[in-house]
Amino acid sequence: MKKIITMVLCLCIILTFAVGCDNDEQVPATNSPDVSDLGSFSERDIALEIGGEVFYCGEDVSDLLKKLGDNYHYSEAMSCAYDGMDKIFSYEEYDVYTYPDGDIDRVSEISIYTADAATTKGLKVGDSVERMEELYGAGYVQRGITLVYEIPTQIEGAQSASLFVVAQDGVIESISITAEILVE
Repeated sequence: MKKIITMVLCLCIILTFAVGCDNDEQVPATNSPDVSDLGSFSERDIALEIGGEVFYCGEDVSDLLKKLGDNYHYSEAMSCAYDGMDKIFSYEEYDVYTYPDGDIDRVSEISIYTADAATTKGLKVGDSVERMEELYGAGYVQRGITLVYEIPTQIEGAQSASLFVVAQDGVIESISITAEILVE
């Protein structure tokens, strides 16, 4: 039931806004963050490590889908901000949202519901909120059960790139990353 509630919350966030991602060059992440980087949040924290590989929003979705496999539920809707279809690939432990960019689909959001994946600083589902604060600091906004770290927008009329952490009773249930989302 918790997974369904988490999926619905994430879907509501995405569907509230026209989906899009900023295509600026991403800062490479590392599995072992510099000690001086702990307790802070920056743009390079908008990345997830899945199966030993790091994935970012704005990338072609094909490598991520190869990593996750073919066992997904697929849905799509006409994009409000781009020419083509926004797509959702829902796995048992992951959700991947995309937006069209010419002949390819780019990642707009990745959500994880498993401890088998993590942020590049090592935050996982099942960790405590206290652990999250050790890694990223307390500079988040709480929206119900969702804790949100945001990067200031670079584009007028856009929602911030964010790290969303859903937690109940101090325990993390899901983690999502998004890049800037155009609001049109």
